[in-house]
Amino acid sequence: MLSNMAAIRYPVDMSVKNILATSAIFTASVIMVFGFIEITFRALDPMPVDLWRFSPITSWLPVSNVSGTYKRREFAARFEFNSLGLRGPEMEMKKPEGEVRVMFTGDSYTEALQVEYDEGYVVVSEKLLKGKTGKHIRAVNMGVSGFGTVQSLARFESLGVSLAPDALFHLVCSNDFADNLRSKVRKIYRLNGGTEIELTPVRVSFFTRQLIMVKDFLKHHFQLYRQVKWRWDRLLGKAGKKERIVEGEGGFSLDEKEKRVFESTLAKMSKVSADLGIPFFVAYIPDKKREKDRWAGEYLESLASRLKFVYIDLVTPFYEHPGGIDPLYYKIDGHWNARGHKLAAELISEKLAEAL
Repeated sequence: MLSNMAAIRYPVDMSVKNILATSAIFTASVIMVFGFIEITFRALDPMPVDLWRFSPITSWLPVSNVSGTYKRREFAARFEFNSLGLRGPEMEMKKPEGEVRVMFTGDSYTEALQVEYDEGYVVVSEKLLKGKTGKHIRAVNMGVSGFGTVQSLARFESLGVSLAPDALFHLVCSNDFADNLRSKVRKIYRLNGGTEIELTPVRVSFFTRQLIMVKDFLKHHFQLYRQVKWRWDRLLGKAGKKERIVEGEGGFSLDEKEKRVFESTLAKMSKVSADLGIPFFVAYIPDKKREKDRWAGEYLESLASRLKFVYIDLVTPFYEHPGGIDPLYYKIDGHWNARGHKLAAELISEKLAEAL
């Protein structure tokens, strides 16, 4: 009787073993396939150091106390972020006696990870301003890749004001208008009456925090996840495009909400600057589309008197550069190279020096 029971159980035991063995083989195969894809992605596009973390105030911010090398096909630039999450060496919250702080806000052009720290327009401007004014100038780089004007305002109010700046400069990029309406960014502000912007930090639940931690882990360690997410985000972005209201010739256009958010944000930056008693400067980044750049520059210049800021023209000098505009940019990456940053710094520092 016992032997018959053993005979009955034997095939069951074997089937369990077969299932486990098949599962193990399948799992190993899946890991190998994903591993191969991950290695391929890293070979084609080296895994960058991920420098950004979630922030309820600005949606994301640079990680503090990190250094490394930012690599792309055309460059490999060293970087360092201090304890405040600002690119550059450590600095005190309290301004030392005799120091003149010039604050620079903007996106990746200001953060300038594509060039060495001392080649970025922020640091070059600092050196030029020291020579022009004879003062102890300290440039504060508040730039963050991907930021629109709303996030620059949020970071200026939450951190920049406490650093006691003596002047504020903001660099506008052509994608800032649309960046202000990204789903992540729309959560951190609202428009009161359609014209006045109010910052509204995000409240994050325990479950959401855990989900953010998982996403951050995947983003920091797996190129496959980064590539899939990037393509998915681009797909959603294309699907979400709306009809636009043309503001000028040559392709420069804004839809109505982009215009209202952008102008209300600059108005708030101007008001905060006025309350601090400091000058506020704005410039537009040429993006090698001549007519679009010309109309965008004219649009900003038209806002200057109404919103009370000083407009610095970068568009005309960039196009009139003796070597042409193309040599000022990386061919593939598209950002300014060291030559582009140097020219921008010369133009910006000339105007800033008059106010300092």
